[in-house]
Amino acid sequence: MLDSAPQYLSLHSSLHDSTQLLQQLESFLTTFHTDLESLSSQMTHLQGRSLSLATRLQNRRALENRLNKVLGGIALEPHIVELLFADEQDAKGMASTSKLDLNGWNDLVARLDLCLRACSEAGVLLAEAQSGSGMQSPSLNGEGGLLDANVKSLKEAREVAEGCKFMAASKLRPLLTSSFAPLRNSLTTNLPVLQSVLLRTHRPLFRFLSQHTPRVAIDVQRAYVVSARLYFETGFRRYARSLASVRDREKRSAGAEGTIVDVGKSAISSLLSNPLGTMNSLANQPSNASQDPWLVEPGRLDNAKLSDGPSVVLAYLADDTSYKAPLEALFRSLSLALLDNASSEYAFLARFFESVDLVGGGAEGVESSAAGSTTASGSGRGARAKGSKETHGITTARQDEEDEGPLPEESASAAGDMEDDDDGKTEIGEEGGNVVSLSEVEKRRLRGRGAIDGLWKQIMEPVIGTYNSFSQSILAAGPSLLPLLTMVKLNDAVEAAAVSRGCSSVLLPVVMGFKMQAWPAVQRQFDECIQGVKKLAEGSTSSSGAASAGLSSLWGGGGSAGAATNSGGPEKDAAIKMIATRYAKLFSSVVKLCGEDEDAMLFASLNRLRTEVEGLIKTHADRLTERPRRLTFDIECHEAVLRALESGPASISMAKVQAETSHWREELDKRKRT
Repeated sequence: MLDSAPQYLSLHSSLHDSTQLLQQLESFLTTFHTDLESLSSQMTHLQGRSLSLATRLQNRRALENRLNKVLGGIALEPHIVELLFADEQDAKGMASTSKLDLNGWNDLVARLDLCLRACSEAGVLLAEAQSGSGMQSPSLNGEGGLLDANVKSLKEAREVAEGCKFMAASKLRPLLTSSFAPLRNSLTTNLPVLQSVLLRTHRPLFRFLSQHTPRVAIDVQRAYVVSARLYFETGFRRYARSLASVRDREKRSAGAEGTIVDVGKSAISSLLSNPLGTMNSLANQPSNASQDPWLVEPGRLDNAKLSDGPSVVLAYLADDTSYKAPLEALFRSLSLALLDNASSEYAFLARFFESVDLVGGGAEGVESSAAGSTTASGSGRGARAKGSKETHGITTARQDEEDEGPLPEESASAAGDMEDDDDGKTEIGEEGGNVVSLSEVEKRRLRGRGAIDGLWKQIMEPVIGTYNSFSQSILAAGPSLLPLLTMVKLNDAVEAAAVSRGCSSVLLPVVMGFKMQAWPAVQRQFDECIQGVKKLAEGSTSSSGAASAGLSSLWGGGGSAGAATNSGGPEKDAAIKMIATRYAKLFSSVVKLCGEDEDAMLFASLNRLRTEVEGLIKTHADRLTERPRRLTFDIECHEAVLRALESGPASISMAKVQAETSHWREELDKRKRT
């Protein structure tokens, strides 16, 4: 036991040393744990701070992009300010050396527009920073009054931009108004070309004025209205005066044809001298209207067409005292001049003052399709215009003094009605738009805007007055049924064209006014024809017209039925055959004018007239005592009607002509079977 004591003491010492070592290790581990906890806390703090810095950096970058755009826009280049504030002599000198031409002005106003918009946007940013609702940044809301300094700097920049704006407006006003001078100086100005140039080069300048200085834009608008009004008024009045001189030559013979029953002695004598040849000539298309003055040449019916019709009557032709043209040709010429000039002017007003051809109403200068469209000279002496495929000039070749036109009333302003999108692109011509017509997109954008209608009415008011006066004088001349109906159908075509071109809101009242006056005259002439045939069947020849005296003498001095009952001579037979042929030609002409359209009123009147013509043929045949002569007369009348229907002017393949031909052929077959 005692022998093992040293071992126990050594073991005890080792345990004591181990215990001390463990205690030291425990102290070290505790210290290490404390250091780890402290390090972890510091790392968490650093991570949070890193996230905060990343968020602030992202916010600063977003604000920096906005500020860079704003500051880049606010800062005007020195040469721009120098150009704007140069005196008038220097500015003119620079313009003459092409330092500030139209392209330069367009670039300048585009840069100034960007500056003005940037000032407005910067004001919004500073207001957000000041109210605390926007993104906070030391550059905007830091210590030391940085915000006040920024507000002061922005105010100074805005004052410079506003000064440049008013200086630009003061110089753009004469620049734009001077471009309208050709309209005031000469009627030979090619208006479509001038308007094309205005759309291409001057529209961005006007849009700048309308968005930033509306009062100046209204003044420019008024200047154009005055110039265009004088141009159209003078030119249209001169053209109408030339047409009026031709109309007065035609007016002497207008109305002498009478009604369908007014048959002159000369026509009856010609019919009796060569009955077969004359009847065939009447039944076939007449090449000479003197064969039957009541009928018109088939070519005159083409005056009801807008396109593919006869050539318009040019103003210089009126100087030839031997030149004559039918009333419907004169009416067509003036109607085409009104339609083309009115629709092209309406399209220009919508595109220049409202910019309906730009997507979003963009401010960039855009090429107009007017430059590539078919145009005509402002002078009446030009190409032989066909239909409405060309823009008809309204002026004449005369060198009269320019008449002073009245000034228009205060213009309706379309300024400031533009949108703010600067990325506009043209859509003229993409959906049917051209120099005389608005596209479907343009029509939708213009819907609900009445300012353009007001501008158009101020410009075209004298033209409308001249047109109404001339059309009333045409009606007062007393045209016969077919020329009058030709003018009515042309008026309907003008109405349809106005709707398709997008100017119906201003042109429809004009064409409807003529229709309201012409349709009663058409119906009255139909009624006179029907009543004339009816009275003739009853034995009376008291029809209107200068040629009625010849027919009255055929039935005896008093025109009584008793004198003609048992003494029906060849003159009477020939007269009734001519009336039947006239009815067939009238029916065919009406069908050609109407085409496939269903005009209930016209064809109802034709049905009434056919009933009376059939009654006249039957009544006169019944008065003939000899049966062979009665049957021969009846058959010849029906054959004359069939020949006239087959010869036109309407095609025999048309449904209405076929139905009418079938009716008369059935009646003819009945006569032949008896």
